[in-house]
Amino acid sequence: MGLKYSEKEILATEAGKLPENRARIQGECDKPKKRNKFNAVKKEIDGITFDSAKEAKRYSELKFMAAAGQISDLECHPKYELYSGITYKPDFRYTENGKTVCEDVKSKPTKTRDFVMRWKMANDIYKDCEWRMIE
Repeated sequence: MGLKYSEKEILATEAGKLPENRARIQGECDKPKKRNKFNAVKKEIDGITFDSAKEAKRYSELKFMAAAGQISDLECHPKYELYSGITYKPDFRYTENGKTVCEDVKSKPTKTRDFVMRWKMANDIYKDCEWRMIE
């Protein structure tokens, strides 16, 4: 004995007039999460959200180095002001042997034209900082 629906019930369901479709149509239920264009999965460590597992792993390594006394003043996502309101946020900034180091964790697909432009601008403007790209 299968379930029987009248034509009116089928049309009402498709039009979103029944409760199970109304929530979906009005956006009240969870929408599927948008996939990252680089297939990166966000990770959270110590309340800090990282754009990729690779970046989160590097944070763990730097945190370990800070605990061992090899580096100090570890910061995540510091903001640098570039030309005419353009900003750049490297992944990490820390002090190593008295020198400020800025790092950005990148894979080949994430080295976009925009990133390369900002990277070069930051290198030109902030010469007192040692810039490193972790691949």
